[in-house]
Order: sequence, then structure tokens, then C-alpha cells
Amino acid sequence: MDVALLIARLIIGLALAAHGMQKLLRWFSGYALKGTAGFFESIGFRPALFFGVTAGLVEVAGGLLTATGLLGPIGPSLIITVMVVAIVAVHLPNGFFARNGYELPRVYAVLGFVLAILGPGMYSLGCAPGSVWRVERERGLVQSSVSTLLTRNLHDVFGENDPARRRAAIDEIYTEDCVFYDPHRGVYRGRDEIDRIAGTIRAPHPDFRYQPIAGPQELGNGGRIQWVSGRPGEAPDHAGTDFIISRAGRIAALYVFFDKLP
Repeated sequence: MDVALLIARLIIGLALAAHGMQKLLRWFSGYALKGTAGFFESIGFRPALFFGVTAGLVEVAGGLLTATGLLGPIGPSLIITVMVVAIVAVHLPNGFFARNGYELPRVYAVLGFVLAILGPGMYSLGCAPGSVWRVERERGLVQSSVSTLLTRNLHDVFGENDPARRRAAIDEIYTEDCVFYDPHRGVYRGRDEIDRIAGTIRAPHPDFRYQPIAGPQELGNGGRIQWVSGRPGEAPDHAGTDFIISRAGRIAALYVFFDKLP
């Protein structure tokens, strides 16, 4: 997602900035301010020079802000504004597909709207370490992923029989310095140890299934899930509660407690 946003921002933002430079200077076969002012005069914008300079500066600023991801939705919002004005004032009477129609500016406006909603992504100046956008993104990542981490750990790690799939899940959802507190076996640190003990726990009962008895609960960067395990169609053999502490969208610590069977 972040790479896709980066590509989209660069293509759209730099293209619009180039359009703005055409209006202000003679770059990219542009008409510079004299030609731009003449065009704005012809479509009824007066004072023409003022509107020409404004349009060029808005396109350059909106394009560069979008390309760099600086100031979040401000760059895409400038793109939307200038494209809506262009559609209404210039392109709409020409139709959709016709030469100089409103097809292309409509695409720019819609893509600007999408970028304003999705945000600039991680690969942007707006998401530099310590920035408001970076802090909010990481906070949202943790809050939205705790429930997923709890359920994936239950099914994809401790409920998985295939060693390769189990290890792939551990590498994906656990931090490198993770720790697992088992009430009977002790403390296990790192992905390799968690992989080993998960396989050891699973080996005697490969047909057991973990079933949540309530939805995951979240609090900050932590959460819990209550479960029972046993053979499908039979009374459960075990009951417990998993507590996790997450960091950057992965499990940093797992605490398991065994409960009385319901």
C-alpha cells in the first residue's frame, strides 16, 4: 500500500507541478505568464494576470506537496480545487471524451480525493519520524491490529499443524525480541523458541481446535482473548486466556493463563 501511494503521489504530483510551470514559465513548451494571462482573459477571468499566476502557483504547490507527501491532505486538496475549477470553466462544455474534454481533469480530481482520504503513506515527508501523521498512523496500526494478532496467534500459530505455515505466521506477527510466558513450561524468548514450543504443545493433540468463547478485547497496545480447546464435536479439554502486548503491529509479549472449563 505504501509503495503504491508513493508511485501515485509522484506521478500525479509531478505531472500537475509541470502543468503549473507551463503557466508560470516557458518550461515544458509552456506559454509563460503572458500566454497564460491571455488565455484566462479569453475565458472571462479578470484580472487575467492575477488568475494566471494564482492557477500556476496552486498547481505547482499542490503538485509538489502531493509528490512529497508534506502537509498531508493539503496538496491533494489543492489538486481537487484547481481541477474542479478547470472542469467547470474550461472543459465541461467540450464533453467527456472530446478533445479538451473533462475526462483527464476529472481523473486528477478523483485521484486527489483518494490521496486526501488515504493519506501520503509511510514513504513521504509527511510521515517522517515524530511527525503528527506518523504518530497517528502507528497508533491506528496498533489499535486496529490487536484483535487480529490475538486471533491469528490462536489459530495460525498454536492451532497450526504444518510447521512451515506456523513459522511463517510467527515471523509475520511476532517481533524479533518477542517473549512467551507459559504457566507450566516457563519463559521462551525469540521466534525460534516460540516456534519450537508451539510445535511441542501441538504435537500430542494435532486434532484439537482452539475456539474463542468471546470476542477479543483491546486496551491501548494490549488485549486478551478467552478460548477453549478440544476435539471438534466433543466437550473441551482446556480453557484459557491469552494476553498480548503489541509493538508496531506485532506481538512483543504473550501471557497465557489456564482457566476453569466453562
